[in-house]
Amino acid sequence: MGALVRGGRATGDRRLIGDTMFADRRRWQLRTALVACAALTAAAIAAAACSSGGSEPDCEPGSCPLRALADEAGVLIGSAALPQLIDAEPAYAETLSREFNSLTPENHLKWNAIHPEPDRYDFDAADLLIEFAEQHDMAVKGHTLVWAQAGLDSTPDWVEEIVEPDNLRDVLAGHIATVVGRYAGRVDRW
Repeated sequence: MGALVRGGRATGDRRLIGDTMFADRRRWQLRTALVACAALTAAAIAAAACSSGGSEPDCEPGSCPLRALADEAGVLIGSAALPQLIDAEPAYAETLSREFNSLTPENHLKWNAIHPEPDRYDFDAADLLIEFAEQHDMAVKGHTLVWAQAGLDSTPDWVEEIVEPDNLRDVLAGHIATVVGRYAGRVDRW
């Protein structure tokens, strides 16, 4: 098994992923690390439940969903979610609802997705995720009303072209009022 290689040539057991080639070993290490993180998270939640005087979750040791452990401990455990996978990948939706008690729309509450043009909002993807969360008794974290981080393309060009401070303030206030108003009582934190 080879090490991480850059440059566009595949040799031996390496596989091309984008511009980078990873050996099977690297993929195995990543999977192992993710499983270890999940196990540590479950152990920490279980320990919190025990130390807070909570009772044992109603499931077999080693088979409790993270959600059951988190609920028992009185904490939220969540995942970012993509609306296109909710309907297309049943295992994705089932895992989200089984393992997590909180959901964060990954990109679909960001300004460029929800308010792409000055006079147009597109709530379809965000609505789908929030409805999914409601159907599965999940809390929703709003992510994010305004995020002007360079290189992530989360603010539409039309907003970045506003040069008058009072105009920008009005547009920002209107955007926040519209989005927060639509999801009032449905999104529990921003």
